[in-house]
Formats: sequence, C-alpha cells, structure tokens
Amino acid sequence: MARSASDRPCQSLVSVPLPGSSALLEGGGQIPATLATAAADQAHHVGDTDLAARLAEAAVEADGGFDAALLAGWLAGLRGQGELAERRLAALVPVARSDARRAVVAVARADNLLMHCGKPEQALAVLAEAEAGVSGLAWRDELHSKRAYALLSLGGRAKATAVAARVVSRATGSALSEACVVLALAHAHAGRTGAALRACRLGEGAASSPPGVPVYWPEWIHGWTRCESLLVAGRLDLAEQEARQQYDRAVAGCCRTAQAAFACALNRITLRQGRALTAAAWGREAVSLLRGASPQFALRWALADLGWALALGGAYDEAEAILAELDASDGVDGPFDAEADHARAWLAAGRGDVETARAVLCGTAARAAEQGAFAVEAQALYDLARLGAESSVLSRLLELEEVVEGPLVPAEARLASALVRSDPREAEAASNELEEIGAVLLAAEAAASTATLWRRAGESRRATLAERRAAMLRGRCEAALTPALAGVVTRGALTAREREVARLAAGGLSNREITKQLFLSVRTVENQLQRAYAKLGVRSRTELAAVLRSA
Repeated sequence: MARSASDRPCQSLVSVPLPGSSALLEGGGQIPATLATAAADQAHHVGDTDLAARLAEAAVEADGGFDAALLAGWLAGLRGQGELAERRLAALVPVARSDARRAVVAVARADNLLMHCGKPEQALAVLAEAEAGVSGLAWRDELHSKRAYALLSLGGRAKATAVAARVVSRATGSALSEACVVLALAHAHAGRTGAALRACRLGEGAASSPPGVPVYWPEWIHGWTRCESLLVAGRLDLAEQEARQQYDRAVAGCCRTAQAAFACALNRITLRQGRALTAAAWGREAVSLLRGASPQFALRWALADLGWALALGGAYDEAEAILAELDASDGVDGPFDAEADHARAWLAAGRGDVETARAVLCGTAARAAEQGAFAVEAQALYDLARLGAESSVLSRLLELEEVVEGPLVPAEARLASALVRSDPREAEAASNELEEIGAVLLAAEAAASTATLWRRAGESRRATLAERRAAMLRGRCEAALTPALAGVVTRGALTAREREVARLAAGGLSNREITKQLFLSVRTVENQLQRAYAKLGVRSRTELAAVLRSA
C-alpha cells in the first residue's frame, strides 16, 4: 500500500478546535467560507470523506476561493469521481499564478490521475507542464517527488530511483518524505533491503505536507514501507513486530486508513508464515474497513491480499468471489504489486489447474525481471518451484540468491537445488532454514519433499521421520494445503483403530492387555501397532509416547 490521501491521526483535532462539523451543515444558513474550509480539511484528515466533501462544497458556495475549490476537487477523486476531480482541478490552472499554487494544483491533479483514474502517463504530462512554470526549487522538488512516484507506478524503477535520489539529496519536508517512500519501495522490491530501511529512517523525520496541499504522505507510511522491506527480505519476526505496533497505534489514534493498511501488512506477513486462517482474518478486516471508503486503490490491494490468503487456506469459492470483486473495482495497482497474480495462481492450483497457475506466475516473474523488481521475481519463481517447476527456475534462483538481500531467497534456492539434484540432506537443511526464518508453510513443504527424496533413496525410516516433521509443521499452518503437502496429509495420519492401539501402547499396556481391552486378536494388535510405528517413524513404546505427547 503506497499512500493514503485521507488520513492523519485523529489527535490532530486537538490543535484545531472547531465546532461540530456536521452541526455546521445542519444549522441552516450560509457557513462562513473560512470556517467551512477548515472544517472540511479537518473531516478529510480524520477520514470522513463524505462529510469533508459536503463541507468543501459549502465553502465553494460561500465564495471560499482557491483553497475551497482545490479541496473540493481533490475530495471528488477520493469519493470515486476521478474524472470529475480532474475537470475541477484543471479549471484551477488558469488562476494559479504563483509557484505555490501552480505546484499545488499539479500535485493534486497528478495524484488524482495516478490513484483514481489509472493514468500515470497523463500525470507525468501534468507535472512536466507545471514544472516549466515553477521557478522555486522547493516547489520544483514537490513536483519531482511526485514524478518519481509516477515513474515507479509505470514500472520505471531505475528512472524513479534516480529522480527520487536527486530530491533526497537536497529537499526537506513533504518532498523528502515522498521521495523516501519511492526509494524505500523501489529498493525493497529490488532486494536491496539495507537501502530500503535507510530510506524509511530518513523519511520519518520529514514533515508530511506543505501548506495548502490536501495530498500528503501520512507519518505512518514509513512504518508501512519498513514492514514491506522486512517482509520481502524474509525478516518475518521483525516485520510482524513493526506491523503490530503500528496497528495498535492506529487503533488507539482512531486512524481508520492506517488500521486498514497495517491489517493488510499483517495479512501478508502471517500468510508468509503459513498461518492461512489468521492471514484471512486480517485481510477481511482490511477489506471491511476500506469497502465504501476512500481511497479505492487501497481496497484493490486489500482484496488481492485477502484472495491469496483464502486460496492458500482452501476457501476457493470465497477467494473466487473476492477476485471477482477486485476485477470489477476501479483503480490502478501499485508498483510491483503481484499479490493478485499469486492469488489467481494458487486458486487455480488448488482446483487442480496447475498449468494455469504456472502460466500466471511465469508472467509475474517476467514482468518483475523487466522492472528490476528482483525480490518479486524470486517469489514468483519459487512459487513455480513449489508447483513442480524447480528445474526450469533453478538457474535464475541461484542468480537472484546473490542479488536479493536477506535469508529467504538463499534458503529457497537451496531447496530448489536439492530437489533438482535429489539430495535429501540439502532439502532437510533448507527446511530447517525456512523454519528458522519463520516461513513455516515453506518449511513444511520442504520437509515433505525431503521425505519423498529419502523414500526414493530407500531410507524408509528417515522418510517417515521427515513426513512426521512435515505433518507437525503443517499443523501450525492453520489448514493451508498445497500440492507439496497433499501426500503428508494422507500418509501421516493414523486411522482411528491405529490411534486407539497406539494410545494404549504408549500408556504402558502390553499387546495382550490391549487385546483384552479392545476385544481384538494379538495379531491384529501387532499389525495395527506396527503400522502406527511406520507412519510415525518410531521404534519403541517410549518413542511412541513422546510423539503422541508432542501431537
């Protein structure tokens, strides 16, 4: 989630003591223009876009001038009326006769065209036109930082990074803040985690908004980009810690859009951990907060995240409905945003159409490589490996292992290599690395693959132990089921009779005592117990008791 244009912690109301905004409209008569504009700005900053729009219109009717018209035009975009917003904002260009006003109108138009109309090329043209008429360096930096984000939205990571870096080298305030967001996102998805985190820290100290601009980056956006940077690097524990702190702060501060943003972040993080049901719960919260609200582009991202969690959790009908809602929604996706592709791929794979899933992921990987989004490319390639295409992606994964910072891609490349070479020891080591990272679902899949390799090598006991570990790890994944785990589910489970015999044996009963309690023959008890031993990878009643206690 790249930005919010309608959010600021509600504590800001303390410093702007206005009478009840709704009461201003309900009291009858004409509201003074300055008061209506201030009240509209207040409502806008706490996320009540509809009330803000009504107040802004009242300010326009009261001859509130440029400021009221600017705010009313911008709010039209937030309410899903992007084309109307562009017409109203464009009408202000002839009356914008100072650097400040020219830049403010251009920033608002560009943001509306980017976020609500899906027209990044037109946004770039608006910014270029305004830049020709703005001489002040501070206001030119505002235009440049917005241009960097537009370039990023078009997939031009290198150009966006170059423009943003120039702004960062000299700017302050909101221009610096926006340029740092661009750098953080570009570096994170290129796999340069260290540079991304440095950009987050630099942006946190910048002011969020220049005077008179209704479009701005909220203070929490740098916490969000930090979560994203840690996530794509595989630093899942740190990402979750950051997201939970920011989420709690948003709830305490009545910051609805921030709450939705960090619910989205927690959806992504817990999904990478393998906790499909928890991820879906966070996703549903984010979607609920954003449905019917603004900005609409944020809802698209939340829908994509939720669809992916539902698909991996086996809720295929709900995932399909969520993706249909995504397809029917207006707006534009963010730079390098591949969550919808992964949702569609895993939905197809879950329903048995692995070829379609692979085709979707191949397209994702190709686009990410073209844009220099190497961390995004690596994730798509590894999902292809999870769907059985490890031979075709291994060489590129090994290259990306040297490019993408963090522990995740090296562990994934190690497993893919082990699968291609049929090396169960390397596969087991990769599974352990993935578990240490916190990617439990990937670790479970790797353990299942390890079991397959051991069984092919004729090591049935080691295979059984690996299957048992895979089943244990899968138990922490809240119903997630992928093709790699399907065999573990069927092989690792004891039948009701096997479980009953195993429980009694683990409790210290002899075979003959079990026969008397269950009214079975000695041979039947022996056979049931041996099958339980084989499935659980144990050799004695002591080991059996330990396994059952663990389960």
